[in-house]
Amino acid sequence: MGDRVSGAIDVVLCTKGRDQTLDAAIASICADPNPDLRLVIVDQNTDDRVGTALARSESDSRVVHMRQSSIGLGDARNIGLSACTAPVVCFTDDDCVVPNGWADSLAAAIHAGELSLVYGDVIAKHPNSDDGFTPETDFVSDTVFHAGDPLPRYNALGLGANMAVDRLVAVGVHGFDPLLGAGGRFPSAEDRELALRLLLAGHRVGLAKTPPVIHDGLRSHGQQARDLVRRDFRGLGAMHAKLIKLRARGSGSYTLKVLAAIVADVGRSSLHARRPSGLRKVWAFVGGFGRGLSAPVDASTKLFDVGD
Repeated sequence: MGDRVSGAIDVVLCTKGRDQTLDAAIASICADPNPDLRLVIVDQNTDDRVGTALARSESDSRVVHMRQSSIGLGDARNIGLSACTAPVVCFTDDDCVVPNGWADSLAAAIHAGELSLVYGDVIAKHPNSDDGFTPETDFVSDTVFHAGDPLPRYNALGLGANMAVDRLVAVGVHGFDPLLGAGGRFPSAEDRELALRLLLAGHRVGLAKTPPVIHDGLRSHGQQARDLVRRDFRGLGAMHAKLIKLRARGSGSYTLKVLAAIVADVGRSSLHARRPSGLRKVWAFVGGFGRGLSAPVDASTKLFDVGD
């Protein structure tokens, strides 16, 4: 995996509330020399900060700027996905910088592994310290999850900051759940939920040791860390509730194992005085699970019903 490929590749960048990191994210994607790469920016801001950022950069005809009044990352990713035409669609976040050849590497991983979704590593720009932490991943090696395998836990998967999908396959399973993701009713897990839904539909998902994305998303210990934990584990709890409501294969035991692992983290966090506290993860997961159980799910699309 990781060889360069030629041909059309689309990149979706969803943004809301970013300034300086947005400039760097756009510039790093546009630095790719592939003339067939296209950047689709889904803009959920209420001001013109994206237009200002684009004006500060050199004109690039490969950029498509889509203003949207909708709220939520799951919905924004779907809007971007629907605007794409390339076989492979790559996703990153508005506080990340991608290396040269990043999109080609993800597309090569999709093709080489016959994958429907692939995650790459996300590395913190600022090392974790007493000042705070940055969500990141560091895969040991290339890994493929097969449809018949036990479902991988959330922490065995990657992040939407470095992810690519086979466009037709992703569209075929109705894309991301619009109620999941930052800003949505269940404010996280839209990236991991899609991977699980693809596996349950018979597809393959992978982790690839491609050049990593650099994440400039330091969260200070205290309120920022607490807010992130609450959002992440509420979303994960809702995701598991939906799997159970859909009677997905092994969803009951899968959820119990995940909850047990989160509870075990309470002890480890207390023992090592590690932050953020594992206890907050438990309460957030349980709260999200309860809200997910009460939300209707469309049995045909396997998405939360946005009409609720």
